[in-house]
Amino acid sequence: MLLLVVSRPDLLDAAKVATAETNVFRVLFFAMTFSDRRRLRTSRKLRQEGIGRLALVYVVCLFGFIHLGRLAVSWIFFHGIVPPRA
Repeated sequence: MLLLVVSRPDLLDAAKVATAETNVFRVLFFAMTFSDRRRLRTSRKLRQEGIGRLALVYVVCLFGFIHLGRLAVSWIFFHGIVPPRA
């Protein structure tokens, strides 16, 4: 966004509107980041208890589902949206 506005200063107002509208998603994904960290701490506890393989499967599945879920949410929200033409 910064490079776009620097190269085309006339798009500054449109960039401000777009940033304000996507602020909800920024806050949502910021909150999801900390929920991931909590889950990682849980996997460390499993490893400390001697359940190493189960902890590894847990972490692999956790990241797989998180990333697939985030991709699905992004696709649902942004599917069919075409960027504005300059």
